[in-house]
Amino acid sequence: PKHRRGLLYQIVKGVFANQLVMCVLTGLLYNVLSGGHIPQVMFLTLQTCGNAFSALAAFHIGLTMVGKTGKLKGRRFTWPLVLASLKVLASGIITQKMAAFLMPKDKKFQ
Repeated sequence: PKHRRGLLYQIVKGVFANQLVMCVLTGLLYNVLSGGHIPQVMFLTLQTCGNAFSALAAFHIGLTMVGKTGKLKGRRFTWPLVLASLKVLASGIITQKMAAFLMPKDKKFQ
């Protein structure tokens, strides 16, 4: 039980130390406290940041791998390569499908 408590503490600490989790929780807290109203200047700033999120997330994943690829040899390198490839493929497909869904039903957009 004490060992599990220490492990649970480490997991919770790791989750809440994640910047993405903290941003989501902060946003939810602000939404509850403000009733969902965001000043226009803040909305435009957040919208610009949100538009850049996908590229920044991929960049962040790349940065976290820097220096670690030397340790990944042979079979250990397979999964990161497969996951990165799937992410690139899925991102393109999802973006295309979202654009097709949001665009007017015109033949030139499909």
